Amino acid sequence: MSGRPATRPDPDPVPVPVPVPVPVPEASDHSQIGERSARLSALRLIFVI
Repeated sequence: MSGRPATRPDPDPVPVPVPVPVPVPEASDHSQIGERSARLSALRLIFVI
């Protein structure tokens, strides 16, 4: 039988964990809250400066 010997199989490389895709803000229910927080943070930065 041809092929790799069963006595010493090649060690498989450790699989790299694929990063979970971030959901689109428009599809999430917290899109408005995110936009508000971003605007508030931007306004705070402007006022602080």
